[in-house]
Amino acid sequence: MGIFWVYLLLLSVAVLYAVALDFAESRWRLVSNKTWLMVVIGNAIILASMLFVVTLDEWVKFAIANAVAGLPIVARSLRREVLHQRQVEEFMNECTNSLAEKLRELQD
Repeated sequence: MGIFWVYLLLLSVAVLYAVALDFAESRWRLVSNKTWLMVVIGNAIILASMLFVVTLDEWVKFAIANAVAGLPIVARSLRREVLHQRQVEEFMNECTNSLAEKLRELQD
């Protein structure tokens, strides 16, 4: 497959992916909540297209470099996501406890 066609295919897939991201954002707020995942998928699309352009040995090196560079960023995002979820849970517990306390006061 010639490089022009690979780039044209990549452009087509990227346009479809952008439309899918808009749909996912409007429906589930997936893009805002899981940006790291959207980037990983986008990089996977690019890596897949490069299989048609470079040798397998070159592709493997590039894929490994991509993973090595991306892992800390994904780990950071996941860590922040977990911390945020814990904060939300703590806040909800505090609200629930406070509300229960107020209700008990009203009953007395």
